[in-house]
Amino acid sequence: MESFKEKVLRSPLFKTLVGIFSLVIFSILSSTLTIEITKNDKVEWGLIFHSISFYILLFLIVLMYFYFCFLYSSEKSVRDYIDDKYCKAYMRRECLPEIAKTAKKIIKSGKSTQEIKNIINDLNL
Repeated sequence: MESFKEKVLRSPLFKTLVGIFSLVIFSILSSTLTIEITKNDKVEWGLIFHSISFYILLFLIVLMYFYFCFLYSSEKSVRDYIDDKYCKAYMRRECLPEIAKTAKKIIKSGKSTQEIKNIINDLNL
């Protein structure tokens, strides 16, 4: 069963709904903020910190920031594996210690070193 995180990352519907929802909410709150800080057809910037819509907007901006950071980090980790150099470096980092242990066992047992060469060729190292 997929976790909520995986469902969010794979769902174009969820991403679209977040975009539409945030657009509508930000538009309404921005209009509300404008109305709240406008007195006698003049914008009074001093009232901005007394407006609740300002703080809701601020909270939603922070929330959207973390949402987009979450999306970026997960998409970046997937993007890294598209690069052949990254994949080879990752395999070397993760597999070489195990290959070294296997090679050590093969050498100690007196078996042919051809098996080691085959492993290295298979991994394209």
